[in-house]
Amino acid sequence: MVSNSLLVVSVTCAALVLPPAEGNRAKTFESTGSFSSTALALWDTYVQETTDRYINAGPGIQSGCEPQMYKNQGDYQGTIMLIHGYTACNQQFELLVPKLTSKGFVVLAPLLPGHGAKSQQKEGTLLTPVLPGESAIEDFIDFLPTDQGDYAAFGDRMNSIMATAGGDTVVFGLSLGGAVASYMGHHHEYTRRFIAVPFIRTPGLVDIFMTSTKLTSVRRSWGVSCEYERVGGRAGICQFTADIANAARNFGVGHLESIKEASPLAETGATQIVFVEDDPAVSVDAVQELSTKLGVTSKSKHVCGFDAVVGHSFLSPYDNPNENKFWLDEFTEKVAEYLTHGTPLAQDGKIKKAPDFSEKVAEFLVHGTALDRDSETMEQESSDELFARVGDFLRNTPLSAKADDGEKMQKFFEEIKPKMTEYLDDVKKKKKMRRLSNPWPRCQQTCTAETCPFYWDVT
Repeated sequence: MVSNSLLVVSVTCAALVLPPAEGNRAKTFESTGSFSSTALALWDTYVQETTDRYINAGPGIQSGCEPQMYKNQGDYQGTIMLIHGYTACNQQFELLVPKLTSKGFVVLAPLLPGHGAKSQQKEGTLLTPVLPGESAIEDFIDFLPTDQGDYAAFGDRMNSIMATAGGDTVVFGLSLGGAVASYMGHHHEYTRRFIAVPFIRTPGLVDIFMTSTKLTSVRRSWGVSCEYERVGGRAGICQFTADIANAARNFGVGHLESIKEASPLAETGATQIVFVEDDPAVSVDAVQELSTKLGVTSKSKHVCGFDAVVGHSFLSPYDNPNENKFWLDEFTEKVAEYLTHGTPLAQDGKIKKAPDFSEKVAEFLVHGTALDRDSETMEQESSDELFARVGDFLRNTPLSAKADDGEKMQKFFEEIKPKMTEYLDDVKKKKKMRRLSNPWPRCQQTCTAETCPFYWDVT
């Protein structure tokens, strides 16, 4: 979340290595005899087709979202593909790219299907929203997939490019990009793959609401915080529909269910997985299930969890731009070390998962268990107050049921009550399993808010 005023503290940012000019790009790579002309031709065709579609049938592509190729510095070592997250763009990797190219790697940063189209400001509106739910921007979302197969086709196309690149081949993906990267690595052998907070399912009740709502084509938004990030320079979009979100979610679930056996390369260091404690955007349980199915178990040295404070979009300086991202430089460097040298992220301790608010809401809706306002006093609330709090929870939950009409909200709850009962049973089962198994490892973190303060200059 972001506040209504942006605190700006200037920092010196790493310089982004720009891609070579269109006229000499082929010559640049062919002269090294490294990045193959076949891969270059496939990449150029993909870029041209994507650009043409956005220009001819849409509004064009936003700055910070265009598919990019960044040239290697020094001797060619291989190619790294970076795949951004849901409703975001490859701008997320602005600080990571130069750390990769400086080690001799070509970096390819494609655009996920339908993402990154230019938006339009509504007439008579303020650029900065004043009230929750207001937006001065109308995002172009017509190209965003409503069919999960579009993401699989995208992954297959990226695999065809990487298969001919030459040298080490490495894929990194974050959020939805993490699910795509996992899919790509499952269908093609990479030197290394880094799967970060993959979008497999959404957490807790959000997943139930998202898959149960009948208002699948109604435009929704990440809310005011996303609008402020947009003003601060974040590329990407803030709006979508349940159909669009479900296509991304179902792609991840489908990939998870398709994995029948662990990768024989899982414990060789060819796969690194990270999750975030109490991630509000993706299900931590689903990420850990994916990790286990890939052969990277809780005992592996190639998986770990970031503290909750780090957040889902942990590499992007543009998300929550007024936040002290004290972890940003440290974790960007660690991600780069794995991608370029295969150095696993060091572990330090264990991640402990506490019940989240979704579980408490489900307990109330199914069993009438009161939500405590204060965990120490366990103060009980009246039924009206409880429903008000649940309504607030839903209004701040993307893709949730519309909570403005109490009667409709209660009817919706009754319809999804069996799913919530199943959800609670699953929570209890997983709690029992956690007591019988080792907790998942925590990623080592040297920096603190006091020792490594980092604020992003959004001017």
